[in-house]
Amino acid sequence: MVDITTSTSVRDRLALALDTDDLVGALRLARDLEPWFGVAKVGLELFTATGPEVVSALTERGWKVFLDLKFHDIPTTVGRAARVVGALGASYLTLHADGGVDMCAPPSMVCAKARPAPDSIRPVPSR
Repeated sequence: MVDITTSTSVRDRLALALDTDDLVGALRLARDLEPWFGVAKVGLELFTATGPEVVSALTERGWKVFLDLKFHDIPTTVGRAARVVGALGASYLTLHADGGVDMCAPPSMVCAKARPAPDSIRPVPSR
């Protein structure tokens, strides 16, 4: 049998989109495809159906979680939501850039403090 697993460096850059509202099905899919993906993308549908439990379930199984909830609100609200996302264990989140620097800077600073990024991936500080 040929080993077709993916190297760790490649796996950590590939996200598996768990676009479903079924936690059991999502976890089964993640288990089956784990040799090829290191990041699980949890969107609004799955997060709304299961709540923070999905983030915990995936991180406990060794996944990095990309929480794709598309934050777009006043800067204080988005910054606080980013803190919650970090506390849940998510590694990535989405922000709508049209919210501007004032909205995008606080979450990126929160994330940078919580999980220092490699030198090649740093948030741009607001001026």
